[in-house]
Amino acid sequence: MKNGKFQLLSGDGTVHIINRTEKTQSEKIIESGLVSVFDILWSNNCEYKLFNRRVMEGTDRFPDMKIDTLYCKIIDINGAFHTTETSITESDITVKAKLKRIE
Repeated sequence: MKNGKFQLLSGDGTVHIINRTEKTQSEKIIESGLVSVFDILWSNNCEYKLFNRRVMEGTDRFPDMKIDTLYCKIIDINGAFHTTETSITESDITVKAKLKRIE
């Protein structure tokens, strides 16, 4: 799961295409054209943090966002799909997402 191209259908109905390598993760929101890139640091095969977010294309939906680091954990792998839990230190909110490997 450290490398590949994945598709995520967000709770708001938007489609995200994620390209992940061992060092970076890019995310494109198809509907808006927004492309963000994060640095990625793996703790182990199922846990990583995304940080140092940069908007490469499109208009940033959260330009004043002070939160820079997302903590992610792969909690289930089932064939071409994996489920992640993502949290931030500044909040008690944890978001689950199901990603499908597309390449």
